[in-house]
Amino acid sequence: MFFWTLYPYVNGLMVKLNPYIQGLDSQLTALWESSANSA
Repeated sequence: MFFWTLYPYVNGLMVKLNPYIQGLDSQLTALWESSANSA
């Protein structure tokens, strides 16, 4: 029951954070690929 009262707030927060998360993910992927190529 408690979860459903928090859900809209958490959902809105995730929508706001999503671009940052995707940007961080692509940066990590690029870093991983460059380190794999240099190894």
